[in-house]
Amino acid sequence: MTLNRSHCIIHPVPLFQTIGDKSRQTYRLNLGKPLALVNYVWYIEGLEEKILIDAGGSPEFFRKLEIPLEMDSNNRIWLKQSGGELQ
Repeated sequence: MTLNRSHCIIHPVPLFQTIGDKSRQTYRLNLGKPLALVNYVWYIEGLEEKILIDAGGSPEFFRKLEIPLEMDSNNRIWLKQSGGELQ
């Protein structure tokens, strides 16, 4: 498939937000200061197919943050819907 980027729109889609220690992002400076961290997926619109790119963390990362996951019989893992409708 040839990609003509002039006809594509890339949408950031925030999945969740958590609060972390700013020192983890600033080489151990700002110890104890809170920092809002947002994880995204990217939706590419304008191609023949709709493309969703997940650049998120591992299942262990999400479990550590107590973010609910689901797994199917093929060991595919995704975020568990937490109410509201998915759009």
